[in-house]
Amino acid sequence: MRDWDRASDDVLAAGAQLLVLSPDAPRVLQDAVRLKGLKAAFSPVDPELWGQWGLTNPKRPNLPHPSTLVVGPDGTLLLRETHVNYRTRAGVSEVLAFIARHRDSGEAGEAEQSASGEAGQTSRGAETSARATDWDRAVSLTVSRERKELTVELTITPGFHVYGTLEETGRPLAVRVTGQPQATALVPEGRSKELGTLGVSHVLDGVVRLPVTLTRDGPAEGELDLQLCTESLCSRPQTRSWSSP
Repeated sequence: MRDWDRASDDVLAAGAQLLVLSPDAPRVLQDAVRLKGLKAAFSPVDPELWGQWGLTNPKRPNLPHPSTLVVGPDGTLLLRETHVNYRTRAGVSEVLAFIARHRDSGEAGEAEQSASGEAGQTSRGAETSARATDWDRAVSLTVSRERKELTVELTITPGFHVYGTLEETGRPLAVRVTGQPQATALVPEGRSKELGTLGVSHVLDGVVRLPVTLTRDGPAEGELDLQLCTESLCSRPQTRSWSSP
């Protein structure tokens, strides 16, 4: 943290803004900033968000694995470097160089990194243009219904994927029916995919059908939680609305 704080002028010169996220209460953060004379902006975060962002430390759920994220102006995740070994951190100069390349070229370059705990080795995604990634059109939804049986069907553009129920890093698919909390949805576990030092992920691609059993006849509507990813980039977790005839 002190390395980033000393580089605060360089961060601004790169056209970026540094925000430190912490599970500590606002008063605790204020006292720490004042005591250590830090310049960076700190923000308290609900620890449950670590899981949604794929940063959870299973041994200490209240704390994330040490992680550095670079987020574009449109909210796209451009780079993530996560280390299981708490003594290892992303290099300030390397991250600033990445930001400068992205700012100058408009390309994400090596868009996402993650590190194994003990060796600290990184696994980097292929070069991808963040601005060219059309998350809105990467998946389309259709809904069909016959009495109390409903199917939400996702058509996922080649090169993209979402996550099944066994996923522990990204946000798995989840279906909700408004006004019918007892409705049940069958979501696939996902196909195992080796991601190097990130471990095994459980992905869904192509056409994904989600059968839903309603608790009453008639039109229905609800929401679908998902997270879209390519080989090197992920969208923010999102919620999409759906409705049936």
